[in-house]
Amino acid sequence: MSTAEVVSQAITVSEVSDQARMNFLPKFFGGQMMNVENIYCALARKGMIPGYTGGYLTFYILTAGDKQLPIILPSQSPDMLTIVNPLFKTECTLPAMLAGLTATAIALLVTIDSVRGCPSELQEKLIDLYHDMIGVGHEYAEQLGVANEYFHFVD
Repeated sequence: MSTAEVVSQAITVSEVSDQARMNFLPKFFGGQMMNVENIYCALARKGMIPGYTGGYLTFYILTAGDKQLPIILPSQSPDMLTIVNPLFKTECTLPAMLAGLTATAIALLVTIDSVRGCPSELQEKLIDLYHDMIGVGHEYAEQLGVANEYFHFVD
């Protein structure tokens, strides 16, 4: 039996102000910022976020310890949001911020897989970001009491 203590880190989410919006996408996605946003919107319209038909996106930053992670959500999202994994056709209803983190991670993964000619340093950064998003997502889901649902959706 291990005596290691697991300490849960505080996870906070804050909306990106109108003044900071211009720097949000480049901060997290570098030169792939437009690809990530376009792929997110295309996936959302094709069913990743049922009922999404376009419109203004709201940006959030999730902070967990020393990590800052991006969340993209349609404006006026309900407290609980259903998302569909377009890769495996699985569906899950999660608290909106966790659903947004997960949808953003899926769009990032599709971007990483589909974009050719991306500098290897940026590609490695984006892969690390994806893994951080899924890893912190597990912890966030546990704190929100939806760990089982999240695990079955992303793993």
